[in-house]
Amino acid sequence: MGDRAQVQFLFRTEEQYREIWFYTHWEGYKLQETVTNAIRRGKPRWRDDEYLARIIFSEMIQGHVLDETGYGIGVYKHADLQYPVIIVDCVRQAVSFDDGYRWELFCNV
Repeated sequence: MGDRAQVQFLFRTEEQYREIWFYTHWEGYKLQETVTNAIRRGKPRWRDDEYLARIIFSEMIQGHVLDETGYGIGVYKHADLQYPVIIVDCVRQAVSFDDGYRWELFCNV
């Protein structure tokens, strides 16, 4: 059992979109709030995808940096998530959900 959720982080290299996935096993219920805080803190880094990615993941693992489990970085979407994926698109400087809900309704970043 768990409370699984993910962030899909999109960025561009050359002419291709690339993606990495940030995963939480136990704190999916608060991932939306966590990403909101990270985006607010990292807003000046929208065009610097490496820094923004680190800011978001750091916000996720705050207080759990040395834990062996609970969080991860990967290259694919998990099949057993309990929440919509939060999509952070560095090219468009936009945040959305993979189920069609608009981020603006939840987060004024």
